[in-house]
Amino acid sequence: MSERHLDQYGQLPQEIRDDPYPWYDRLRAEAPVQQVTLPHGEEAWLITRYSDAREALNDPRLSNDPANGKAPAPVGFRHMGNSDPPDHLRLRRLVAKVFTPRYIATLRPVIERTAAELLDSIADHSAVDLISEYAHPLPLTVICEMLGVPSSDHDALRGWFATMAAIGAAPADELEAAFGSLMAYFSQLIVAKRAEPGDDLLSELTAVRDGSDALDDTELLSMAFALVGAGHETVTNLIGNTVVTLLRSPAQLREVLDDPTLIPSAVEEVLRFESPVPSAGARYTTEPVMIGGVEIPANEHVMIGLGISNRDPERFDAPADFDLHRGDIAHLAFGHGRHFCIGAHLARLEAEIAVATLLARHPGTAFADPDAPVEWLDGVARRGVRSLFLSLR
Repeated sequence: MSERHLDQYGQLPQEIRDDPYPWYDRLRAEAPVQQVTLPHGEEAWLITRYSDAREALNDPRLSNDPANGKAPAPVGFRHMGNSDPPDHLRLRRLVAKVFTPRYIATLRPVIERTAAELLDSIADHSAVDLISEYAHPLPLTVICEMLGVPSSDHDALRGWFATMAAIGAAPADELEAAFGSLMAYFSQLIVAKRAEPGDDLLSELTAVRDGSDALDDTELLSMAFALVGAGHETVTNLIGNTVVTLLRSPAQLREVLDDPTLIPSAVEEVLRFESPVPSAGARYTTEPVMIGGVEIPANEHVMIGLGISNRDPERFDAPADFDLHRGDIAHLAFGHGRHFCIGAHLARLEAEIAVATLLARHPGTAFADPDAPVEWLDGVARRGVRSLFLSLR
């Protein structure tokens, strides 16, 4: 099978960003593996089929280490998500000593309290932007509290990460400035935590040991960057995507209102239906690799499409339908294999609590203007709504 080339992937018109799935279907039908040009000119290979994506996510010939690509990674990207065995196993083992399911369970009261406080602050508003006033501050507050980031710094972090997430839309100099600000901030925070440890995750990470092994300052810096970045932007989009999808599906919203135990099923189906992370972290071929009938040369950038794979009709019946009762979904929204997202349990918990608290307090929640279009974010690294104006009833 011959490959195709798609220019300027990621710089898509608004009508495709609003509903990319018919376009995705055409890409998948034309060529399951395509060469694409990313917004800043880098060439990559896009995988569009579920079976190919699942296999690629666990293929040891596809490296997560940017050293196997054509450009070195900045310091802040040297974390376990961008590493291969044995470094990946070592880093994940150290972080997993702190980031345990038992620890995540202890965060439920923090998440519930934060959700309640945020809804209290907007309860009297006639219309609210759920993204800026609820879906974004909730996970940001939680992850910052986990890491011991002072509340006075939350807004600055939010702005820097919003710029970083707009890859393909924000100018290169703005991306560089935001990245530099984040690295400087976390460097100073790590120094402070080493000097005066607190009862927080970052202090725990500075002290965690596996025998004589520990995280060095560069690894801590990268880990803090990754945890805050992945720990709030993705969850913001998951919360927003879940609310939008339910409001667009009145029969299934009614089911959820009548039986709130269906909320975890709704969140899980949204992870497939509107995956908040459209593609996995970059992979790089360490040797020529055959994927989907296309040979990809060594040292090439590979993008594994998660959102597009989660709509593959060869894997999912009626993939364009939002189905609360789909059952064992086996989506790829959190990846697969050794790089499966370590924060998946936390993301699910935050989204479930956020949606449950909103609907319990305001069961008549509706679009403030039913005729207004929902505008989706640009950039290739995220799938979420820019703003979501609702009437809380």
